[in-house]
Amino acid sequence: MKFQSVVFDMDGTLTDTMRVIPVLLGEEFNVPIRGILFRKFQNFLAPYYYENHNWMNSKLPFHLASIFNRSLFSVLRSFGRMGVRYSKSLTEIRLFPGTFEALESVRALGLKIGLSTNGRLIEVNRKLPEEILRMFEVIITKEWGIPKKPKPDLIILAARRLGVPLRKMIYVGDTLADMMAAKAAGCQFILVGTGTFGTHTVLIDGFPAKHVVRDIRQVPSLLGKMLKE
Repeated sequence: MKFQSVVFDMDGTLTDTMRVIPVLLGEEFNVPIRGILFRKFQNFLAPYYYENHNWMNSKLPFHLASIFNRSLFSVLRSFGRMGVRYSKSLTEIRLFPGTFEALESVRALGLKIGLSTNGRLIEVNRKLPEEILRMFEVIITKEWGIPKKPKPDLIILAARRLGVPLRKMIYVGDTLADMMAAKAAGCQFILVGTGTFGTHTVLIDGFPAKHVVRDIRQVPSLLGKMLKE
């Protein structure tokens, strides 16, 4: 067996978090950010965010003037209000169809499974039902100053607590940050197409992910094939 465990991202991989965030963002800044418009917005920011780890970096071309041409204090206050509203909306976030069955199938392959997310533990507990939480042998969140993805620390800690070498672990995520973190950690990666960025934009040095699936439901069959290789 080439790998022994599978660790999952949460937002965009297991949960449809981006059904809620675009609505809140659009309402806060009074702009019609919906569907494909939000994906374009994310794709525009992605290279700057992940290259510099700070989307407020001066290299970002702020032609989104209707949103950002205001004082820094006003921007921070707006995002603060949005953060409060987002916290109150956590229970509205839903699992993608087939998530429970997919995780059960992964466990049936004899693999340890874990969760590693940029979110906080309170978000995990509110977004995921108890029957899902019980499946994970470890749950790693960004508490206690652990650097967020695309830094590899969250994934490395998951492997350590699972007692599995990184070379025998697979990380499943939906964003460029997920793929960058997996590469930096030295583990394999599966990209699911349910994230807001779109799989065609998730590239490292111009190369896409080696393993790509439409959604979480296709992960078990892919893992089954990888185990036979």
